Amino acid sequence: MISINLAPTEELENRHWYSFDILAFVFICSLLFGGSRIYVWIIENQISTVETETLQIETRIHGLKTASDRFDEIHRVIEREDKNLRSIRSITTSKIAKYEPVILLEYLQTLKPDGVWLDSVQENHAKKMLLITGGAFDNVLIADFMTLLSDTRHVEPSIENVRSLIHFSDVVLEKISTDGNSKTETKRGNPSARFDSPAAMVLERPFSASTSNAKITQQIFPEVKGRPVFSMLLRYEKSELDAKGGR
Repeated sequence: MISINLAPTEELENRHWYSFDILAFVFICSLLFGGSRIYVWIIENQISTVETETLQIETRIHGLKTASDRFDEIHRVIEREDKNLRSIRSITTSKIAKYEPVILLEYLQTLKPDGVWLDSVQENHAKKMLLITGGAFDNVLIADFMTLLSDTRHVEPSIENVRSLIHFSDVVLEKISTDGNSKTETKRGNPSARFDSPAAMVLERPFSASTSNAKITQQIFPEVKGRPVFSMLLRYEKSELDAKGGR
């Protein structure tokens, strides 16, 4: 029986002809396996990065939530303190309205220098004005008295000190004379005798003509005869408080 081999000549000459194909296949598989491992490693790194960033974001969100809770607590404290301040202001305002005449008289008595006396005090509550008459041993004492009254507007208002919540905004020396007669030797509207007051304040004068008690005072105390007597207009105001309790 005749045997015929139809294989290519190369295969007949090289019995291990398939070795190259096997090596190529192994090489390609190795490349694919290495590439897939590298791809998986890259994906794992990206996942780790995303997880780290997510953790950081969650930490920031927690910090913001804590800050937000703290802000809400501060806001509640501010609202509570503001409510307390409004209550205190309401109480203080009612105290001022109740003791306003006493505070004004205390101001006049406390700030009056030695050597100055008062004959009369009139108040017009609607206009927030006082008319005071009196006398002094000399004009310098009257000027000092006016300066002290004007300086009350520079006192820092405080809820603890009710008196500081009222101040004199305008002080006007309406008349001055040396014989106790308001109709003679008077000086009206003298700019040098004014302290921060508009001229309209004299024209706005809400008081009727008053009888001076200077002559009665001079009869009781002869030593003050011939000393200057005065008539003074005072405008008073309530001092405003800010949120911290100051002006």
